[in-house]
Amino acid sequence: MTQLSVLVVGGGVAGSVVAYWLGKGGAQVTVIERSSASLEAGQGIDVEGVPREIVRRMGAVDEMKARSTGEPGIACLDDDGKPLAFIPGLLTSDIEIMRGDLTDILATAAKRWDNVTFQYNRSVTTLEQRTGVDGGVFVTFNDDSKARFDVIVGADGLRSKTREMIFGPTISHNAIKPLDLYSAFFSIPAEEHDAKHSTLQSVIGRRSTLIRPVNKDRSSAYMSFINKDPAFIAAFQQTNRESGAERIQAQKDLILKSLPADIATGQVPRILEGLRTTQNFYFDRIAQVKLSSWSRGRGVLVGDAGYAPGPITGEGTNLAIVGAYVLAGEITRHVLTSSGQDEKQPAPLDDSITAAFTSYESLFRDYVTSSQQIPGAGRMPDFLHPTGRWGIWTLRLVFRFFAASRLYKLVGWKSLEDARDKEKLPEWMPVYEKFV
Repeated sequence: MTQLSVLVVGGGVAGSVVAYWLGKGGAQVTVIERSSASLEAGQGIDVEGVPREIVRRMGAVDEMKARSTGEPGIACLDDDGKPLAFIPGLLTSDIEIMRGDLTDILATAAKRWDNVTFQYNRSVTTLEQRTGVDGGVFVTFNDDSKARFDVIVGADGLRSKTREMIFGPTISHNAIKPLDLYSAFFSIPAEEHDAKHSTLQSVIGRRSTLIRPVNKDRSSAYMSFINKDPAFIAAFQQTNRESGAERIQAQKDLILKSLPADIATGQVPRILEGLRTTQNFYFDRIAQVKLSSWSRGRGVLVGDAGYAPGPITGEGTNLAIVGAYVLAGEITRHVLTSSGQDEKQPAPLDDSITAAFTSYESLFRDYVTSSQQIPGAGRMPDFLHPTGRWGIWTLRLVFRFFAASRLYKLVGWKSLEDARDKEKLPEWMPVYEKFV
């Protein structure tokens, strides 16, 4: 057969990793990204264990280390913005990197293959699947051009348009399981007095704020909060009907209008000023994605599009990288190594693709289910966003006790040991010969 053609929708972490390994496996890969380039916005993340080993095999670990934030830990602040306690980094990883930097590194690695191309300012507007000898995935792009691919991979995040086109709007919508938690993160100018570590401040209104260092010019600000008010939920949904700059401004206005009058204490005024002026902004309702199947026909999902765990689990990047590796491996194993290369008659392409997707899900489903568990038996969002002054005082007391007792050392060393053990690929994962 001719070279397998794969369209990957989404140039983020999952899309870049699946493109790299499919490219190495011999597929002709086109990655499209609706933005003009890799986005700078994003939270700081650890890359450790199995994901770190996969990235090491991509030859990208040294670059990640070079662009690591080097963040030494986190301080808890009082109402005036003064530090109450400090906990050093838990030693789980020596790589703490901003998501935008990680995406850039992984995309650069994928672009090293001549058979992988990235196209920006590009999206799919229509999708049709056909079976049989002349089958495939037929798409129309936002410039009205058309193309055919053997496989389409949806790697376009929590609110995936590809998922909607593959499964239909009802299944796609019902797959999103929202929490009552919202999160905004955006860039703010660094200040001369900024600490090298993160600063956490809980404030009234069930809100938590965080400033993390990025470099000498830029810091990253976060505001997360719990809101169960039906009117707020409806207003948020309305902002998602906007697009581009209009949606960003509508979301900023929504956040600012919902704030309690006496919230501006400590580091909060700086965060609010940054929110008003930043051009690098992201806001969404935290949710998980749960589907009974991740594929239909020749379309398949990877990362948040198929099984978003939500930031509260800390597992999003883990699932994106490992899932992309397994998906690419199964396509390579079932399709790219059995299409005319063997002495026996190769299976029809539709059957080979189905076998690859079925194996991908069979291998990876339990890993996803475990990673989607919300810490604290599902109560971690409530614990981190306490109700009233008493709840904030209790959270700060726990933080101070944890710091003073140095229990973090015990937790840190145990986590470090676990992470080192997990840097070997797990036993359930096949050895993909083309990846060695």
